[in-house]
Amino acid sequence: MALHRAHALLESLAPEPRPLTAGHLPFVGADATPGSEDELQTVVAGAQENCDLPRVIRESRFFHNLFSRSRSGETSRSMPAELEQFLNDTRGVWENSWIRFPESRLSRYALQVLQADLEVQGQDGFRERSDSQRFRFRENGEPWLRVPMSYALKLALADVLGTQRFRARPPAGHLPGLASRNGRCARIGSSDSASAIST
Repeated sequence: MALHRAHALLESLAPEPRPLTAGHLPFVGADATPGSEDELQTVVAGAQENCDLPRVIRESRFFHNLFSRSRSGETSRSMPAELEQFLNDTRGVWENSWIRFPESRLSRYALQVLQADLEVQGQDGFRERSDSQRFRFRENGEPWLRVPMSYALKLALADVLGTQRFRARPPAGHLPGLASRNGRCARIGSSDSASAIST
């Protein structure tokens, strides 16, 4: 896919002028992965106690069960040791980690976009999705968010739109090309994989 885009880009930069069509631009045509997490290849840098991936691992049922089974002799002790070695990596670089931050960092409009993406339509109107607790939690009594980087970029764009002083703000469900209740644009996905943005 990357080779396809690189070839299209080189063609568009050819010395002989030629019309530039949508098929020659990135993220269209044969590219089936627009804005997905695997395309962004993100890393999060920081101490393990401040970053999402190591915290999620340490708080997981898998982590506690692994160490319990190791202590009881049901599984090898090398597995927990390797996991601890990974979590105690002093470089503080976590590939494909989500990020977490206080909700208070977002503008009112960005919060409206988030709320619209965390809702589903039922028979009696819109209600919060059943998996919203994956993205919202409380820390020290304050509401926080944990989201994949690709969705954080969407929130960042909404935040910018929401803080422009002399520009009309579109409704939260009508952020051009980004937020939509119809499920055709980037939204928080319900997949358990690291790529948690669906289009």
